[in-house]
Amino acid sequence: QQPEYEIISLGQMGGPVSGGQAVSSNGTFGAGFNDDDPFLWEAGGDVIPLNSLPGRPFSIHWSVNDTGTIAGIGATTFFGSNALPVIWKNGEAIQLALPPGEALGRAYGINKSELGVGSIDGGTAERAATFSESGPGMQITATMPGGGILRTAYAVNNSSRIVGQATDPSNAAVTKGFYIDDGDSEATDIGAIAALGHNSAIAFDVSNAGFITGSSSFNSGV
Repeated sequence: QQPEYEIISLGQMGGPVSGGQAVSSNGTFGAGFNDDDPFLWEAGGDVIPLNSLPGRPFSIHWSVNDTGTIAGIGATTFFGSNALPVIWKNGEAIQLALPPGEALGRAYGINKSELGVGSIDGGTAERAATFSESGPGMQITATMPGGGILRTAYAVNNSSRIVGQATDPSNAAVTKGFYIDDGDSEATDIGAIAALGHNSAIAFDVSNAGFITGSSSFNSGV
């Protein structure tokens, strides 16, 4: 049976460009932007403007949890330059602390416990990381089977299952999609669509039931 959807307009936000970026798993909250300014949407119809992080006028929202706390990035350009991990909580933009010695970071996902996930550093040095208000960020040091590095964590569910993208140490052209649960010493390779000849994958999101969605390709291509 075909699914049915209800499309809800967030209204004219007052600027020429706006967009919705995320919705909570319970459908109560949404997050997005109006021009360069972030906002929180509530199911009752209220749209609450939010401030950007001082010194980072460009805000990119990636996830919002079931209590309305948003995870994202504060940057100096629309393209995410000089990114810092940020949460928006109770109307306030709060920078999440980076691990010692790090200057760049991104928060892509957040769960009901306000565990944030994302990455630190950039380029070939980018590493998956977790963030919280209670202390500095931490690199996820677990590896893939065979030693692949976890590059970016894109999402985390309410059971703290983290998903994202990793490397294949034997083939630089291949990306590996992974998930890792709390307490795991090694990440799990979710695999690619072998029937299509694929060898690469990226895991972009995970539901609270543990279902993962993402992409599959050959050598990280189309």
